[in-house]
Amino acid sequence: MAPPRCPRCRLHLAHCCCAWLPAVPWSLPAGVELVLVNHWKEARKPTSTGSLAATVLAPARVLSYGVRDQPWDPAALPLEGAALLFPGSPDAPAAPLAPDNAPARLIVVDGTWPQASRMVRRIPGLATLPRREVSGPARDVQRLRLPHADWARSTIEAIADAVAAMGDPDLQQRLFALHDVYVQATLHQRGTAPPLPPREP
Repeated sequence: MAPPRCPRCRLHLAHCCCAWLPAVPWSLPAGVELVLVNHWKEARKPTSTGSLAATVLAPARVLSYGVRDQPWDPAALPLEGAALLFPGSPDAPAAPLAPDNAPARLIVVDGTWPQASRMVRRIPGLATLPRREVSGPARDVQRLRLPHADWARSTIEAIADAVAAMGDPDLQQRLFALHDVYVQATLHQRGTAPPLPPREP
């Protein structure tokens, strides 16, 4: 039998890192709602940093795509005032995210790169939304998955860079720190990293 998991951080109870999660969700920049669209396979993974971000941010909602016997409901994803956080392409250019173009809803697709790309193409309305992107290489830190490019970030890091671009660098640093704690706790659970140090009061 698999060890029981914490319902909040989803790590094994013996490695729970909820002491590092905020007691009250952190507020997103004023007027912005996070909408996380999880690929159904990603939603099941305890290593999903997008789900972790949605747990600690407000306002935020999580939708799952591709769940067996649950057809996608377009009405569940309001697109008015929304922008998609996703790299641009020749057919769909993206504007650098900034305080003056922050959307009312920031939609983030969560999954592997192939899964995320398919969701953008297949979910009604996503492909035609205005795109916003964060630029520059990703941080040089330990991650749970090998990035496919030097700009590739985990979902929580992409959201962190997005909130900084919208004017809240302090929230960015808190999300970065949470990412690093979560990675270390997960790797310790796997037996490949030391335990987290006691958290300072």
